[in-house]
Amino acid sequence: DHGKGATVLPYDAERKTALVVRQLRLPVHAAGADGVFLEAAAGVIDPEDESAAAAAIREAREELGYTVHDLEHVTTFFPIPGMVTEQMACFLARYSPADRMDCDTGADEDEMIDVEEWPLAELWAAYRSGKLQDGKAIVCLQALRLTQPELFE
Repeated sequence: DHGKGATVLPYDAERKTALVVRQLRLPVHAAGADGVFLEAAAGVIDPEDESAAAAAIREAREELGYTVHDLEHVTTFFPIPGMVTEQMACFLARYSPADRMDCDTGADEDEMIDVEEWPLAELWAAYRSGKLQDGKAIVCLQALRLTQPELFE
């Protein structure tokens, strides 16, 4: 039982970009892949979180260092239904350069996270080529492409 989680893919419609993180994931490394993994910001929904949406907003602040807004729930799914009970709530959110926080974000001290801003067209190409392998990021990215394909041109 891993609990419930929330993930968010923030995007800037004007600049056609998205924010993702790159961090060391030992299970990915142990499976023989590059353990420095590109993924959507995510985390466990804490008891203090009012909702999955509140957890997604908190994770964006902690992992990305951004305040996000206009959250849109994409779906909630079971990432590995044969092994764990975890449910993942997926969100899209808006951000802009002005939303960057210049203070302590509250990130965990043991997390080594690099924040990356990607053009949406390049992030889609990374997914199509197999370089983006994070399921939660893929779900969010596909949802964004389905609803706003013009952002990927």
